[in-house]
Amino acid sequence: MKIIVSLLLCYSCYILGAEDKTASIKRGAQTYTAICFACHGKNLEGGSGFNLKDAEWIHGSSPEQILQTLKKGFPEKGMIAFENVYDEKNLERCRQLYSL
Repeated sequence: MKIIVSLLLCYSCYILGAEDKTASIKRGAQTYTAICFACHGKNLEGGSGFNLKDAEWIHGSSPEQILQTLKKGFPEKGMIAFENVYDEKNLERCRQLYSL
């Protein structure tokens, strides 16, 4: 698991260019705290939205699937499409946080 996380972080840094990965993850966490926690819980434990720290990912757990979920959402289930709210860089920061 740690190898997968390390590879995801390296891949994320490549996508984000020269941005420091720690700073990027911190900004993703700030976005989570401001927006996502209301449904997914303060510690990703779930609530009206799914638990984000267990091994069960209903809509896919690959980096691409996570980013797609963030972009398109599931309006019929109450999750908005965040591509209309955040730019690609901010969505990628959040995706990094979920990929840990």
